[in-house]
Amino acid sequence: MTYWRQVRADNPNAYLIYKEHPDVVAGNRAGKWPEAALREFADEVVYKVDIVSCLEATDEVHTLTSLTGFEALLRGMPVSVYGLPFYGGWGLTRDRRPYPRPRRSLQLDELIAGALLLYPLYLDPISRLHVMR
Repeated sequence: MTYWRQVRADNPNAYLIYKEHPDVVAGNRAGKWPEAALREFADEVVYKVDIVSCLEATDEVHTLTSLTGFEALLRGMPVSVYGLPFYGGWGLTRDRRPYPRPRRSLQLDELIAGALLLYPLYLDPISRLHVMR
């Protein structure tokens, strides 16, 4: 069962809005589904709506691995993940698939620090040298 059919099965009375990943819309990633198939589970399919507006209009997010889930966590929203995103498996999301290796629990500020401060390698745009953390 595709994850979006699972979302509908788990939330039969919810009003579900589906927004395709921007890479799929641009043709840079596989995964395009016919709108008729999407309407089997979604009450509304949106295209030209920015993700912030979508998040402001929703109560929770269900996703495979999209950064939208991370954005929703930053906004204090419940997030269910059906893939293995970097922000899943830490006790902050409802993980619909087991992670291959157990992870310890993190607080949201720990995840944010790891994702935005400790893990990335930043370059100074002028000198092109690594920025010290």
